[in-house]
Amino acid sequence: MKKLLLALFLLVSIKGFTQVDVQISKPFRVVDAATKLYFSHGKSVLGVKIEGEVIILQVFDADKMAEVARKEYEDLPKKAMIEKVVDFKGKVLLFYSLWDKEKETEQKIDTANLDKKYSVEKNGSIFRVEFYKDKKFAGMILVKFI
Repeated sequence: MKKLLLALFLLVSIKGFTQVDVQISKPFRVVDAATKLYFSHGKSVLGVKIEGEVIILQVFDADKMAEVARKEYEDLPKKAMIEKVVDFKGKVLLFYSLWDKEKETEQKIDTANLDKKYSVEKNGSIFRVEFYKDKKFAGMILVKFI
């Protein structure tokens, strides 16, 4: 009886595995890095690959299982240390810090370093930070100092 149950189990298992559909995508160049992070956004997946001071972003179409875009960034300040990469309300944010070896201090930004005209409050605790690409306005965020 045990042999019959085992044979039935194996037959059902093999039959179940043969029904798996496998899709093959168009090949793309694989990027290997020390740090690999992936963020899902609807039908897209963002791959963030960090190798030293180089960051490579890859966008994949989850339905087609294909890479649709790739961008490489090498413009981080020298000796920048990646602290964290987070997904916040559909935006992926990368935080890094700098160490000034000569002064033995970390480069910090506080309200004293910022132009008060970019403050959105009278007390100066929330600042508007603008981003530009090719000298054209690309976006803005608000940063609150606590």
